[in-house]
Amino acid sequence: MKRIALTLALVAALPAVGSAPALAKTKDDVPDKTMYEVYSEAGRSFDIDPRLIAAIHFTEQGYGPGSRNGTYLGPFSLGDNAWSRYDDAYKKGTRPKKYPYQSGRLERCRDKHPCIHDLFDAAMATADFMQDNKADDELDSNGTRKALCYFNTGAFDKKCDYEKRVIKKAEEYDKKNFGSGGGHDRGHGGHGGSGFGN
Repeated sequence: MKRIALTLALVAALPAVGSAPALAKTKDDVPDKTMYEVYSEAGRSFDIDPRLIAAIHFTEQGYGPGSRNGTYLGPFSLGDNAWSRYDDAYKKGTRPKKYPYQSGRLERCRDKHPCIHDLFDAAMATADFMQDNKADDELDSNGTRKALCYFNTGAFDKKCDYEKRVIKKAEEYDKKNFGSGGGHDRGHGGHGGSGFGN
């Protein structure tokens, strides 16, 4: 009788079939911590939360270098139209001394700038694109959500799941890892386009 009571008590303590286990808070999974400097500078230069830039890189390429050939290239999967419009964005920030996918280490870049495969050049172009399309330093703002969908679909009027995935990932990062990125004086860097905040 005691054995049956003990078995019933153990079964009662188990979670119900199909119930999800409690999830631990996800930790930052950026593979090379020097990437934080790139994301932070892109965010600071264009008043974008740098966690958003990191999350776009993760969503597009899992922090990888991206495709060398095809329609969408580099760590942020930028297309020809976006790249040709924003390729000079790297001039509006300060390039970190060392980071992955650096032009000088990539044969396809031949140490020239801008290079769509260079992490800094591509991050800066992505941040410039996002700001120009009404993203701001709030992860969950309407402008940021619309800019993310536009980045993914090429159209403002399309609804997409992409923005939800990127924002969810961005919220997992610890802000402390990004230093002082984002939220700087909007006049910094001489961004002269017709984008947000000008």
